[in-house]
Amino acid sequence: MKERGFIPLGLLGSPWLWLAIGAALLSLTGWQLWESWQREAKVRGEFSAFRAETERLGLEAKDKADAEIKRQKEVNDGLQKRLKALGGVNAELRAHNERLRARPPERPDGSVVSTTPCGPGGADGAGAAESVPLADYRALEARAAYDAQTVMLWREWARAQGLSPAP
Repeated sequence: MKERGFIPLGLLGSPWLWLAIGAALLSLTGWQLWESWQREAKVRGEFSAFRAETERLGLEAKDKADAEIKRQKEVNDGLQKRLKALGGVNAELRAHNERLRARPPERPDGSVVSTTPCGPGGADGAGAAESVPLADYRALEARAAYDAQTVMLWREWARAQGLSPAP
C-alpha cells in the first residue's frame, strides 16, 4: 500500500511529533504573551506620561486663572476707589455750581451783568443802558464765528483721515 500525503500515517502516533507540535505552540504562545506584555508596558508608560502632562497643564492653567482673577480684583478695587473719589468731586462741583447760580454773572472785565430785563426804554422806562453793549456783542459774535470755522476745519480733517463718517 502506497501512502499519500505530507505526513506519513505512522508518524502521527509518534510522541516526538506531538512533542515538536507542543513545543512550537508553546513558543508561539510565549512569544505572543511577551509581545502583549511589551505593548501593555508601553501603553502604561504613555498613559502615565499623558496624566503627568495633563496635570502639569491643569496647574499652569489654574495659576494663570488665579493671577488673572487677582489682577481683575485689583483693577476693580482701583476703579471703585476712583469712583468714590469722583463722587466726592462731583458733589464739590455741584455745590460750586449752586454757589455760582446764587450770584449774578460777571463779565471778563469784572462788571456784573444785569439780570433785569432791559428794553429800548429800560425796565423802568427811564431809558436805562442796554444790558450787553454792542461792541461786546460784536466781539462775541466774531469769536463764535472763528470757533465755528475751526470746528468745521477739524471735521474736514477728521473725514479726510477716515476718523468720522461722511455726512
